[in-house]
Amino acid sequence: MVPPRGPAGPRSAQYNLGVLHLAGDGVREDAVEVYLWLTLAVAGFPPAKAAARDLAAEQRAALVLRMAPAQIDEGERRVAAWTPVRS
Repeated sequence: MVPPRGPAGPRSAQYNLGVLHLAGDGVREDAVEVYLWLTLAVAGFPPAKAAARDLAAEQRAALVLRMAPAQIDEGERRVAAWTPVRS
């Protein structure tokens, strides 16, 4: 189980975590983790970063088409449980 805490840094870092889990680049491939990080990125990108937000949203939408309902539910649970770590 992944702890419900994560980096409080820029949304681009959350987006990058999603991409890393999507590709299995240095971390295990994990659709639920991709869903978590892309959802957080989409929700948090400011209006000035609309292009980045839209890209993350498109990637998440494509991912959802390949996920089982239980995986999506778990992703939503992780999103709801996530809290930023402040240093």
